[in-house]
Amino acid sequence: MSTLNPEALNSLNQPQTEVRRDRWGRYQVLPTGADKLVGYTRATTIAKLLDDTSSLMAWNARMTALGLAQRPDLVALVATTPQDDKRALDSIVKRASEAGGATVRRDLGTAIHGMLERRLADPTFKAPEPYQDDIDAIIAAIDDAGLQFVEGMSERIVVNDDIQVAGTFDLLLTNGTETFMTDLKTGSSVKYGGLGFAIQGAIYAHAHNLYTQGPAKDGSEDLQNAITLIQQLCETNAKYIANMMEVMAAVEDINEEIAKLT
Repeated sequence: MSTLNPEALNSLNQPQTEVRRDRWGRYQVLPTGADKLVGYTRATTIAKLLDDTSSLMAWNARMTALGLAQRPDLVALVATTPQDDKRALDSIVKRASEAGGATVRRDLGTAIHGMLERRLADPTFKAPEPYQDDIDAIIAAIDDAGLQFVEGMSERIVVNDDIQVAGTFDLLLTNGTETFMTDLKTGSSVKYGGLGFAIQGAIYAHAHNLYTQGPAKDGSEDLQNAITLIQQLCETNAKYIANMMEVMAAVEDINEEIAKLT
């Protein structure tokens, strides 16, 4: 089984501060030997293709209705917007769903990811209440699974050049022998999202390159290295899914408590 090359790992051990994307939200990647940037589809886009989104769409419709009930100004905008102005109506619908709370869990998840990243960089960091308990629970769940954090390897881009797909994994974990790419889910249910999570994990596990976008807009300063992080397909993916299901199950309990407060 291949393992991480320490020298290559250190040379790419730089956090990605801002992701360069094209107008469709795809990662802008400069493939080896190419002279122009290519848009790589997001791993999450592929992972969600098989999801049943009917429940999500119904939930978002409810959030939009609740938002309109709280925002008479948006109701007025709907009444005065031409029916064929799809862009304007879409914008109003988005604002209404946000007013109804559609982005609360997503934003909270982003915040918790940021808090965890700061905690890993600085062990003395304390998250604001009540979120310190969330951070402690994530760390405890990973520790109970017999895994450890790989220092500096959080929020890193990986790419698969064969299918032109890229994604950003949250953490790199190790049990001392094997290495696992990890993606924490703070706003989704394991019950409904397990298939998508497994697909996303498989894409990360079989990525060709660890990729760091440089400051040059044309990608000329980007760094990449062909590091085979995980090679044993079935065995490794099974372990990845098993370990992450344990972590996500612990975090899901916390999410339910947070939902009661929002």
